[in-house]
Amino acid sequence: MPLENELITASNLLQSSGAYDVLLFWRDEFSRGYWEIGAIAYGQIALADQLKLKLNLSQEAIFVAIGTVVGKSGRTIRMYRDMHMYFSDNDRVQYGALTYAHFRKAREWGEQAFEFLDKSLELMDDKGGAVPSVTQVENAFAKEAGQVVSDLADFEGFPIADVQDDDLPDAYDDIPLGASVSTNAVVELLVAFLRRAMPLTNKLPPEMRSAVAEAFSQLENALGVSLGEGECVPA
Repeated sequence: MPLENELITASNLLQSSGAYDVLLFWRDEFSRGYWEIGAIAYGQIALADQLKLKLNLSQEAIFVAIGTVVGKSGRTIRMYRDMHMYFSDNDRVQYGALTYAHFRKAREWGEQAFEFLDKSLELMDDKGGAVPSVTQVENAFAKEAGQVVSDLADFEGFPIADVQDDDLPDAYDDIPLGASVSTNAVVELLVAFLRRAMPLTNKLPPEMRSAVAEAFSQLENALGVSLGEGECVPA
């Protein structure tokens, strides 16, 4: 059975078993938690700044300390803080139907951040109130901007998952900001990213796919590893 058909079946199972609503609840709880942690990080840095004559704390130390409590890396906590600073409470209310992932991706679009959020709501209306995946929104938004986008199979009811910081190998979530990292650790992290990316290259236009396949081959030689067999096929 093709994977897409299996995912549709799995989605139907989630809904019929009642697990779908539970997952939606936790999705929203996670989003709320990310915003809250960002607000706490912002507040703690402000407090430390007020007490700077008594405390000798760097922002990095605060990020890592908070991350230790909640099981996140310092860089992830810094991202939560930055998101808190970028989007106001009014923004969060106006686009409250969207997930944290939508806001995070919107921020990556810089000056077009709120246009991205508007597009998210537009697609949500088109889907009868179902929240579109970040992938669906980004593809639609990029197409309007005339950019090359992925044609990954997003389908009704079970959108493709969007990659988050937490998708990195667990070992890297414990690396403090500014810490020295061994060459082997850097290679392992790069390989993890590249192996995720390789299957997507077959979705590229033929004229691009050949060049990308050659680039992956050169990376394999440079890193001294095999990224996978037959996953990046030249045009």
